[in-house]
Amino acid sequence: MLKELEKYEFTGQTHIHEGRTLRQIRAIRDFGNINIRLVKAGTIGGWIENENNLSHIGNCWVSENARVFDKASVRQDAGVYDNAQVYGNAQVFGNAYIAENARIFENAQVFGESYVGGEAQISGNARVLDRAHVFGEAEVCDFGEVSENAYVANSTRVEMSEKVNETGLGDLKSDIFSETTNAEKEEESEFPFDFFKYAR
Repeated sequence: MLKELEKYEFTGQTHIHEGRTLRQIRAIRDFGNINIRLVKAGTIGGWIENENNLSHIGNCWVSENARVFDKASVRQDAGVYDNAQVYGNAQVFGNAYIAENARIFENAQVFGESYVGGEAQISGNARVLDRAHVFGEAEVCDFGEVSENAYVANSTRVEMSEKVNETGLGDLKSDIFSETTNAEKEEESEFPFDFFKYAR
């Protein structure tokens, strides 16, 4: 990596997390776009284990108390924020947005313009892509996939080779979704997280 292309450096602060030494980052130039928060030179970021975890190319960023470690990678224009964690062999790329207390691990992939937040967990060989949203205490694991404009929330579990997309539940059994009537949905005026904070 050419020095002039680098966008962050290490602050010298370290943090032991799950037996690994994570290092805090700091932006050394301005970057960002309308899909993620603009990052100014001097901005203190989150924690990574090494430079393989966060690319210097593109507008990707790890912010606040977020952690990326092991062989996980964040690249292109993806963002990892709040207390979110990405580890194992997980990959987060495209314009994906990981926030709150979400965890992406094992061989999971989150990409496209997708959002994962709340206490959600994406693991195994699962994929979240396109403009899909996974939040609440939802879990996508094994070879599960959430795509297109699908929303998966509450304590929903997408597993095995189940798929959820904008046209329906795919081969997913509907009884694993929480049963909320239309009337109940109309009465619920708030999302379980601040959706508009992250909407693009």
